[in-house]
Amino acid sequence: MGGLVAKMQVQSSGENIWNKLFVKPLKSLAVGEENRETLRSMLIFEPNPDIRRVVFIACPHKGSEVAADLAWLASWLVKLPTRITGFASEIVTLDPGQVLASSVTVIIRDT
Repeated sequence: MGGLVAKMQVQSSGENIWNKLFVKPLKSLAVGEENRETLRSMLIFEPNPDIRRVVFIACPHKGSEVAADLAWLASWLVKLPTRITGFASEIVTLDPGQVLASSVTVIIRDT
């Protein structure tokens, strides 16, 4: 997973991740300002300017069959922090139409 974390340090998300989860733009999302900033920092990011070069050695950028087989175990063992599930529930409760249906399923399952 270290290679994937390194990759995230040198790429820009733009609004790609945001657009896969939400229908509305960030500025019109029906949440408090603190939650809006938390969402922005999690889903919209820029490359780390202190990193000039990354070398990947045996990094499974497209995933791994072993990881896919163990995903059920990870979803059973790992739970989202209550702060994240709390504002995720707030988003769905205040305006369910702002979240894509696939995102709602993940939010509801993890709360």
